[in-house]
Amino acid sequence: MGGVSFNFGELLKSVEEAQEHAEITSHHSNFAESTEAVLNLVCTTCCKPCRSRTESELHTKRTGHTEFVDKIMETVKSTSLEAAPKPAMEIDNPDDCSSGSGDSAEEMVVPEVDKNILEELEAMGFPKARATRALHYSGNASLEAAVNWMVEHENDPDVDELPKVKSVDWISKLSNDVLLMILSRLSTKEAIRTSVLSTRWEHVWKHVSHLDFDKPEINSSTEFCEEPNPDDTLITKVIIKHLGQLESCVLNYSSSQGRTGILNIWIQIFTSVKHTRVLTLNRHYDGCGKVFEFPSDSFSHPSLMSLSLSSYMFTSSDPFRNCSNLRTLKLVLIEATNVEVFNTLLSSCPSLEVLVLNIRCFYETRGPLKIENSKLKLVHVLLKRNIGGLEVSSTSLDILVVEDTSFGKKDFFLSSPKVQFTNNFWVAGRFAPQISYYISKEEKSIVHEEFMNNISGGLCESIGDVLKSMSVSIDLMNRTEVERLRQVLRLWICEMLVLEIIFKDNKNAPNESWEKKLWEEDNNNNVVFPNAKFRVKALWMPNFSGSEEEFAFVSCLIKHGTVVDKMMIKTSAFAASKKLEIEAAVDKLRALQTEEDQLLIKCF
Repeated sequence: MGGVSFNFGELLKSVEEAQEHAEITSHHSNFAESTEAVLNLVCTTCCKPCRSRTESELHTKRTGHTEFVDKIMETVKSTSLEAAPKPAMEIDNPDDCSSGSGDSAEEMVVPEVDKNILEELEAMGFPKARATRALHYSGNASLEAAVNWMVEHENDPDVDELPKVKSVDWISKLSNDVLLMILSRLSTKEAIRTSVLSTRWEHVWKHVSHLDFDKPEINSSTEFCEEPNPDDTLITKVIIKHLGQLESCVLNYSSSQGRTGILNIWIQIFTSVKHTRVLTLNRHYDGCGKVFEFPSDSFSHPSLMSLSLSSYMFTSSDPFRNCSNLRTLKLVLIEATNVEVFNTLLSSCPSLEVLVLNIRCFYETRGPLKIENSKLKLVHVLLKRNIGGLEVSSTSLDILVVEDTSFGKKDFFLSSPKVQFTNNFWVAGRFAPQISYYISKEEKSIVHEEFMNNISGGLCESIGDVLKSMSVSIDLMNRTEVERLRQVLRLWICEMLVLEIIFKDNKNAPNESWEKKLWEEDNNNNVVFPNAKFRVKALWMPNFSGSEEEFAFVSCLIKHGTVVDKMMIKTSAFAASKKLEIEAAVDKLRALQTEEDQLLIKCF
C-alpha cells in the first residue's frame, strides 16, 4: 500500500500528525517527505507495531527482535464489522456448549521476570516498568545485564512501558489423550463446561470414557405425570452428543424420572450403542412413581461386564435372561416378590466372579437363597427379610462376607474348599457378622480390590460397627498375602470380636527371605502390623505349628496388646510328639507377658 509520509527518525502518518509533533517537540523544520510504503508490521516477540521497513530495522537494532508479521490487510478491513461481545452462558445444557472467548484475539500479558532482581532494581531507584522491561529483554540474566540494557535504551520512547507478550494456552496445546486424562478427573457436568473455553475444547468432552450423572433434585410432588421430565431431556442430549464407546457410566435418577420409557432407551444406548462395560443405575425414591419394570434381556449385551442396581423391585427374573456376559453383579436395596426370583436371576448369570447382595423379599418364603456358581470368587450378602436360608457353593470362592441374615445356623450351608466359616459365626446362640477370606498370593487381585472398595466405600454397612468376626487363611512367608491382611484389618475402627487365623502349608513354596518382616517393629519400636489401634477380643488358631514365622507373628501380637481377652491354640488335632512341641512354643509365648497382662493363652 503506497502513500505519503513524513520522517523524523520515527515515521509520521500525515501532515496533521507532523504539525502536532512539531508543537510538542519544537521540531518545526526537520521533516522530510517520504514515499516509503506505509506498512503495519508487528514484532512477533513483543508485538510492537512498526509502520515501515525503516522503523522495523531500528526496532531490530534496539531489541534484537528480527521477526515481524505484516498485518496491513487487517488494517484495511472495516472496524464496523467487529462483533458485539457474546454474553456469558450457563453450561447446564450441552446444546449451549459452543466456543467462547478462547477464540478471540490473542491476549497480551506482562511476562514473568525474576522477582528478586526486580526488587533490587526498584531499590536502586529504577521505575518498575523500566526495570521489568530491562529484565525481560536481557533474558533475566543478571542485575548487571538489566542495568546495561537500560543504559543502552534510555532514549527509547517506550522504555517506561511494561513489555507485553502473547499469552500462550499451553493446556490447549496438549494432545487429546492428555486432555481426556484431565477431564477424567472432573465430574461430567464440569467436563461439559470446558467446551466453552475455545473451539479446541468444544468437542473433547464427547470422547471421555466415563459419564457420571449426579443425583437429581428430589421432587416433592407425588402426582404421576406422563410428560417428559426436564432432567430426562438433558440426560438424553448428553448421551446422544457423546461420541464413541464408554468404559463406565453411573446414572443417578429419581423415581419421578424415566416414566415415559426413556430409561429403557438409555439402557439400550449404553449397552448396544456405547458398549458400556461397567453400568451403575441408582434410583432415588422421591415418593412418587410405580414399580419400574425392566424389559426382558435388558442386561444381556456381550459388552456389559459389570452391573450395579440400587432401589428396584423385581416381580420376575426376565430382565436377567441370558446374562452369561456379566462378571460382576451388585444388587443393593433390591426387593423381590419371593426368593425364587433371586434364585432364577442368579442362575441366569453363570459367569459371575463378584456378587454383592443387599436384598429382601416382599412376601415371606420358606426356601433358601441358592448361590451356586463354580466361578464365583467373592460373595458379599446382607439378607434382610423373608429369606429362609443361605446355600453357597463355589470351588473358586476366596471371600465370603455375611453381614446379616434372617435365619439361624441350621439354615446355612457352605461348600467351598478354600473358605472356612467357623462356629464363631453364631456366638452364644446369636448372629455375629463375619468375613471369611482365603488370601490370594497373586500380585494383582481384582477380587481383593473389589472387596476393599465394597467395604471402605460403605456399600452395605460400616465394617467397624457391624462385621465383628473374621476368619483368614494366610501364608506368612508371602509378602503380598501379609500386606493384604494388614489392609483389611486396618479398616476396623473399633474392637473386633473374634479373629481366626488359619496358617497355610508353605512347605512346598519357595522360602522368601525378607530384609524385614511386615509385622516386626521399626527402629522406634512402633507397631507396624497392622497398626497401633487394632484390637481383637479373642484370637483362634486351629493349626498353629510353632514354626519360626508363626511364633514371631504371634509374639508381635502379644507384645503390643493386640489380643485383649484370650488366645486359643488348638493342639488336639496333632500327633503326641508334635503336640508337645507346640505346647513348648506356647509356654514361650506366655513368658512374653508382663504381670499387668490379662490375656489368657490356652491350648485346646
